[in-house]
Formats: sequence, C-alpha cells, structure tokens
Amino acid sequence: MKQREDCAEFFAPGRSEAVMIWKKGGIWCRGMVDRLPDDPKAPIFDVKSTGMSANPTEWDRRMVKAYRTQDRFYAQGAQILRGVEPQPMRFIVAEMKSPFAVSVLTPAPTLRSLAEDDVSRAQDMWSNCLRRNEWPGYPHTAHIEAPNWLLREAEEQAMRDDALEYAL
Repeated sequence: MKQREDCAEFFAPGRSEAVMIWKKGGIWCRGMVDRLPDDPKAPIFDVKSTGMSANPTEWDRRMVKAYRTQDRFYAQGAQILRGVEPQPMRFIVAEMKSPFAVSVLTPAPTLRSLAEDDVSRAQDMWSNCLRRNEWPGYPHTAHIEAPNWLLREAEEQAMRDDALEYAL
C-alpha cells in the first residue's frame, strides 16, 4: 500500500477508527471511519480484507450493492464536522493470502449521485419514523419467483435425467 500513490493520504497524519457523530435535519447520524486523515480535503478510507481476489472487476457489484451509500454518508458527516467536503472515499481491498494484492476503489460521479439520493431518502424516512413514532414494515407477503438461471438449471437437469433413463 505504501508504494501506491492513491494510498498516500492513508499514511498521512490522521486518526484510525475515528467515530463521527453529526446532526442532519434534526436526526443524529454516526459513522466509524477506518482512516480519517487530518487534511479535511483528503479522502476518507475504508479497508476491506478478503480471502479471495481483490480484483476491482470482482468487487464492482459488491461496491454498488453493499457500500454505495457509505461514501456520501461519511462525506456528509465530514462536511458538517469539518466544514469541507472530502475527496470521494477510497475503499482499499486487500488480499489476505498470496499474492496479497491490493486494489483501490472509489465511487464514480454516477454512483455518488445515486448514493446521495439514497442517503437523503433514508434520512427522510428515519426522520418521519421518529417524528410519527411509526415504524412500518413491509405491507404484504412477498412471493419470490424462481430466477431464470434456476429454471434453466432445472430444465437442463431434467433433460440429463431423461437422457440417462433413455440410455438405460
């Protein structure tokens, strides 16, 4: 990591496992940052370790599904607490076994824009729930359909079973 230019600010003066607590629109927010550089313009860092590949093409879907709002949420907190919006967050993905490769991922503008909307919507929903003291669940029973890949798998298995039965 020390050899990577995109990780330089990670090793600059700062705090590890820094807790940020801020108020936004009447609600309290909290986040724990893996690495918060002292420079308020520097990116916030999050470290992910993996027993598998750190290849960015294998992490892009995970970034979108699991971590997309983290950058915008933490940036909001940093902006409120420090008065400056940091550069987009950097996610460092480190392999825990040989070859111990490291990749650095950062959300592009399109993902940041969608995430900004997600964070705002979630905060509005939370604020409404607190104000009304109503905590709605999901309105009805959800019926989960078999995905296309599973239907194809079942059809292929049935064909193999038929072929085996015919061969006997």
